Amino acid sequence: MLRQFFDLLDLINPQKKKIKHRISTRRRHLVGANGHSPQQMALQHPSRQITLQYSPQKIATQKEITVSQKHIFRYKKPPQKNLFAFLFLISFLFFLALSWQSRVNSLPVVDQTSAKVIIAQNTTAPDALVQEAKKLYQQQQFPEALTRLQQAEQAFAAKGDALNQAMTLDLQGQIYLAQGQPEVAAERFSTAATIYDRKGKKNDALKSRLNQAQALRKGGFYRRALDALKQLNDNLTDQTDPPLKAIALQSLGITQRLIGDLDDAKKSIEESLKIVETLPSPAREENSSTAYLVLGNIAKDRSKTAQERGNTSEVQTYFQEAIANYQKAAETATTPIAKVEAQLNQLSTFGDSGLPFTDTERQLLRQVRETLDKLPLSRTSVHARINWARMVMELKKEEQVDPQDIAQQLAIALEQARTLKDQRSESYALGQLGVLRQKLGQLEQAQENTKQALASAQSIGAGDIAYR
Repeated sequence: MLRQFFDLLDLINPQKKKIKHRISTRRRHLVGANGHSPQQMALQHPSRQITLQYSPQKIATQKEITVSQKHIFRYKKPPQKNLFAFLFLISFLFFLALSWQSRVNSLPVVDQTSAKVIIAQNTTAPDALVQEAKKLYQQQQFPEALTRLQQAEQAFAAKGDALNQAMTLDLQGQIYLAQGQPEVAAERFSTAATIYDRKGKKNDALKSRLNQAQALRKGGFYRRALDALKQLNDNLTDQTDPPLKAIALQSLGITQRLIGDLDDAKKSIEESLKIVETLPSPAREENSSTAYLVLGNIAKDRSKTAQERGNTSEVQTYFQEAIANYQKAAETATTPIAKVEAQLNQLSTFGDSGLPFTDTERQLLRQVRETLDKLPLSRTSVHARINWARMVMELKKEEQVDPQDIAQQLAIALEQARTLKDQRSESYALGQLGVLRQKLGQLEQAQENTKQALASAQSIGAGDIAYR
């Protein structure tokens, strides 16, 4: 192919090419020399045959042409053949370009883009990826945040930076927890704790194990969470890390209550409150609000138990204790969502008592409803909407809320749960929507919602939701 290419160049630039042709020194008549007609004579070249045309008029005066070995015959190609060769060369080059492009396009997508991907990954430092992930987390863009954190984790692991790798695993666990995937979150926290232990970072390992236990509890794995929290509290002292010890005791108390161990639950929470009172603000208020909320729930459970036994005096005592603790929880709350949670529990307890609402409860009910519309998107706010709907559906007839408003709040909760990819919350919302439609006599739709809720809960192993 290259030889043909250079031959084409020879045709385009005939002035630069000397064609040597050896002819015998003896004379030859032009006409009969090689058997050609009087109008043409062929010059032989190793790679081609070129025909020389000449004018018969000039031959009339020069009957013979003698070409010796020393002479050089110069050939000038007609202009139209030069143009033809040039166009042919352009076409040839264009064909080569198309062939090259077709080969590139026929490559697999991975081959064409891998270089760009590698460059993009290498030019983004893992620290920058972590910062991007935190911003995305705040914007509730959980899948995108997880992608950044997974890239950062791989980069830190490749560099041998185990501590930062563990940090990214902790952050991943928090996002999975926010998405309603507590079991996956627990696995991430456990891996992070193992890395911290290996590196001698005992306090960081304890924090990760606390997160793991809380994730197990939120996933309904109460016994596993209880065992982990007992071991964790044995390894923690008040002097080592007071805030961490207080949170660990609160988590232990919450779990003990969920399995029905109310006496031990109250002891754990009261012990945590003693530590919380020594903490600086705002950690003191934040942890106090959580402790009072749990104490209110414990008192509410005891009130129900007393009611089942028919002990009216205890019912009233625990009822008052629950209301007082919920009010303290709302007063010390440092965030709108924490305040709404306490107020919802207060209203629910009041409704369960069978007592008629006063102006205080009605005003509180309106206040909570207005706050729901202002809450930012989060798993906690989704649960607040569902709990509000559940609570108002259980109110007496004279205190009942417009069913259309209840349905709207449940629809919003369902949509937000799907946005967060929180299947547990989605199942919970579908279940309550089924309850509402059953109350409204929409039995076919209620049955469909209930089936959807059960299927969703069973697909993620959320037996606690299916039980509800």
